[in-house]
Amino acid sequence: MDSLLEDSGDFLTTDTPGRCLSCSVNHLSKTDGHTFGHHHVNIKQCVNGHEQHTYSAFNFQSFLTLQKYHCTSLVTANSISDSKSAFEKDVDIFLANETAWERIKRTYNLEGEELIESTQQRRNITSGCSTIICATFAFNLYKGYLEGRGEFKNKYALVLFRSQGQAQRRRYNYIVKTSMGYGIKYTWKMARVFLPILVIQQLLEVYWNKTTPLSFIASVGSVGLMSSIGMDLHGMFARTLIGSALGAIGGLLWTGMSVMAGQTQEELNRQNVEKFLIFHQNMAEGKSLFVPEVKEEKDK
Repeated sequence: MDSLLEDSGDFLTTDTPGRCLSCSVNHLSKTDGHTFGHHHVNIKQCVNGHEQHTYSAFNFQSFLTLQKYHCTSLVTANSISDSKSAFEKDVDIFLANETAWERIKRTYNLEGEELIESTQQRRNITSGCSTIICATFAFNLYKGYLEGRGEFKNKYALVLFRSQGQAQRRRYNYIVKTSMGYGIKYTWKMARVFLPILVIQQLLEVYWNKTTPLSFIASVGSVGLMSSIGMDLHGMFARTLIGSALGAIGGLLWTGMSVMAGQTQEELNRQNVEKFLIFHQNMAEGKSLFVPEVKEEKDK
């Protein structure tokens, strides 16, 4: 589409010529407009029904994104049911035209927009990583305590101490040192396995935009394959197969719990897009940047 790029103050806009590019009719009338968060598009129409579009955005990157939405023409406002509100149409268009990489960047805020609220997927990764580290450290600390008690009895069974206090201090120091060393050492080993599984699984769900056991199967199987590097082919195949089987079990449990809790990737992604568009629309209009819960806003 031929268009002219103009810089008007804080906005970058495009404006079509005064005539239709398809049939050369001079008269164009404004028929509709849609807001895509911090983007806006005005639709003009000639007497023969051909549409022209005028874009506006806050920066050049936003302009390129919106221009891509129109040029790809995957979904247009006219192809969506008229029973939906204008905001729901904007959400559907945004979801249909967003690529997987753009979805990952928006979900995990890789562009560093400080005022945007953290998404549930991002909180899942941070809380999951901290839970794995704390749980494995506590487990290994307890195992180290039990190991330290047994080792102290065997090592100092025939040692005579000058007093009971000296024996207790030696025992205490030995058990603390053994517990901390055991906890740190084996927590690091376990975290190298569980953390990549969690991160890969979450990224695959966002990339596919679907909650499915395949994300667990792929993540656990790939970690099993990477951990078996250096072994023979039989060992690599066995670890990958066992990891995929365990991933299938975990994936089924995770998918079932997500569906029952209403926290599937599809539902979370739509909620994130709604909040994202409301946030940027409030920013464009100079309103409060606080974004209430979308469901409560719809009920009102």
